[in-house]
Amino acid sequence: MKPFFTLVLFQILYAIVSAEVQDGQTGVVIMLPPQPTDTGLKQIPDADHPFIAPGPNDQRGPCPAMNTLANHAYIPRNGIVSFEEAILGTMEGLNMDISIVGPLAANALLMRGNPFINKFSIGGVSPLVPPLPGKIDGPEVGGIAKHGRFEGDASMTRSDAFIGDNRDFQDILYDMDLLQLGKFGDNGPDGNNTVFNLATMIGVMQHNTIQTFCSTTITSTANRPLPP
Repeated sequence: MKPFFTLVLFQILYAIVSAEVQDGQTGVVIMLPPQPTDTGLKQIPDADHPFIAPGPNDQRGPCPAMNTLANHAYIPRNGIVSFEEAILGTMEGLNMDISIVGPLAANALLMRGNPFINKFSIGGVSPLVPPLPGKIDGPEVGGIAKHGRFEGDASMTRSDAFIGDNRDFQDILYDMDLLQLGKFGDNGPDGNNTVFNLATMIGVMQHNTIQTFCSTTITSTANRPLPP
């Protein structure tokens, strides 16, 4: 067989196999975006980023920072975000350093997104984020609101998924946060605050018999208080 026809045949076979294995998802290049060079003062939000309430098909989830950025179009308003969009939008809208935003965006994409198309939902299931090739992680991609990986128990402002609504803001939990902040003052590594934290975890586990607080959710949990 002539080399030209061998090459053509190989390309056809490769296309067929790739389509079968990857479900038509050929993959995209994901790049770490550059850090901003503007060090001056900037109004946030500015006139180019007005608040618009989410529509019925827009995704919103348990992360108030992502919700705020989407409501002001620092990331796409539909709540379907790429790795680069998440980083750039958070750096611009919340002035967070790439050393913090980068790992969080990577965790969200890898744990609850589709890296083959470089998209994840800041809320729940969306047709804009198809399952991984071969459905190796299940028939649907849950978004960061899906419990167990990026989203976890022991939130400061959301209920555990086992108890109820793990996506929407719970006023009573936030009021309890403010009460304890006023009572104990700081968030140091020792003293009364650690006693409160231990008592809180014990109380939560009494209501949620399958409550977990493990390594896969510690990173996102530790960063919840960071957005200003």
